[in-house]
Amino acid sequence: MDEDEGTRTARNWLSSGVIVSGLALALLTFTPWLKITHFVEFLGPVARDVDGSHVYGLTAFGDGRLAAALGIIAVVLGLAQLRLASLRRFLAPGIAIMGFVTSGIALYDALYDWGSQAGHLGQRPDVDIAIGLWLTLALGLSLGIAGLLLTGLSRGTQKSAESIREKAEGWA
Repeated sequence: MDEDEGTRTARNWLSSGVIVSGLALALLTFTPWLKITHFVEFLGPVARDVDGSHVYGLTAFGDGRLAAALGIIAVVLGLAQLRLASLRRFLAPGIAIMGFVTSGIALYDALYDWGSQAGHLGQRPDVDIAIGLWLTLALGLSLGIAGLLLTGLSRGTQKSAESIREKAEGWA
């Protein structure tokens, strides 16, 4: 498949962005996703940060752990996207799926009513969403969009190669 320089440059930049975003997702698991504040008599408010690996909103495995695993899979797919030209049409949708599933998990956790789970003394804790969860949501969306763009690039390159081949056969 022949591709022009612009398509190759765009694919390389997008694939590099996928790799960096996937690595960042894997690291965001260890950052705070939630800040839970309880009011304790005689002590006042006591706050605790909960990192992504200890958030069990959507999965029993740990939502942050699942997001990290999806980020690592996206890194592998991004590296393969750079090296395996014959599989690009199959790798790009996988990147989109990894990204949108990750953002879906983060969106679920951001919208979930964590305060509904009463504390030790039956008091409703205050729960704030930390920056790690918002970054996970944003990076998941960026991975999904990059995967869609890479899918479009791989299909467009295939169609243009087929049209060139048809024109060449018409001249013969």
